[in-house]
Amino acid sequence: MTEGRKERMSTEAIKVLLVEDDPGHAALLQRSFEDAGHAGELRVVGTLAEGLAAMAREKPDVALVDLVLPDGRGTAVLSLAKEHDIPVIVLTAHGTQKDARDALKEGAADYIVKSPEVFEEAPRIVQRVLQEREAQKKLAEAQQALRRNEALLRAITESAPLAFLAADLDAQRVLYVTRRFAEIWSLQSVQEKLMALRIPLNEVRILCESRLSFERKAPGEDGQEGAGQYALPENHEFLLVDERPEVEFELGNGKIVRQLAVPITDDQGQRIGHLFLFEDITARKRHEARLERAAKAREHLSRLSRRENQVLELVASGLPNRMIAENLAISEKTVEKHRASGLRKLQLRSVASLVRLYLSANPDQEVTWPSVEPSRRRRRRRRTRQVES
Repeated sequence: MTEGRKERMSTEAIKVLLVEDDPGHAALLQRSFEDAGHAGELRVVGTLAEGLAAMAREKPDVALVDLVLPDGRGTAVLSLAKEHDIPVIVLTAHGTQKDARDALKEGAADYIVKSPEVFEEAPRIVQRVLQEREAQKKLAEAQQALRRNEALLRAITESAPLAFLAADLDAQRVLYVTRRFAEIWSLQSVQEKLMALRIPLNEVRILCESRLSFERKAPGEDGQEGAGQYALPENHEFLLVDERPEVEFELGNGKIVRQLAVPITDDQGQRIGHLFLFEDITARKRHEARLERAAKAREHLSRLSRRENQVLELVASGLPNRMIAENLAISEKTVEKHRASGLRKLQLRSVASLVRLYLSANPDQEVTWPSVEPSRRRRRRRRTRQVES
């Protein structure tokens, strides 16, 4: 007696459907299940029609079906079995490799050639098929959960203001990239992104709008074609490999980017890649630069005396020396003196430079130039003209 016969069936309550037109073979299979301790239901029918009816009505856990039956081929049950998720083991007395390939291709769980040894092993074969089916279900559930998690991760990364790029630095390969990455680098479409990476469009599989798979067909170790990945060009400018965890740099499009490099490790703590986070800090950096220029401009202007500042503000507003003198009730010569000394202190040579300096000192608000009031002499002349008229 074989080891398979000695083992008791661990799944004793399973329902087995046997579709076999040979009474002798059916009896041998029944005895084999009894010897293996099968306490579940074993339903035996002899035709294809009876097998289809029993499968639809009783929904067994597994079915053993003879390939050649009086009213048709046993593989005719495979479509119904697939509909009810019932694994089918095809039996035949004179099988060929083509018959086996065809049966497995149509969805059979296994294909066995009848013999006394196979009849003895039938309970163990059934048990193995059921275990494999259970493992396949668990794998499908795990894959579905993984897809849900990937969709959630994709939704999180795509809604974040940061751009994400995962890469294998040792192999110089991009593993994952988000849409925000393309926006920061001014790559507005998938095609432009691929062209920038110099990857042929016909060899790239796009998983979704915002995620690219850089997989391609490449020879494997055994010489067979398998999944490979594109390496980055040697002169790629968008991925700065820097040992520092944080670095800022300016792109060719004028944007300023802050890069954070986070190592990706496996369960043993070994580094397997890097996750790069990119933040467009252009607006913030430009604002900081304006504030810095404003501070320097105000520092320069603080060197002026009160009268020099009054004169230069009116000069920057576009008034000639004569009107400035009348407004401040001083002579034009005094205006020229304060103007020259003020420009000398500020190390400026033109009115345009003076205007830019005053504008820089107030980057976030509109500059309000001093209002010019008519002098006392001009007001007297105006009243005299009005009286004479």
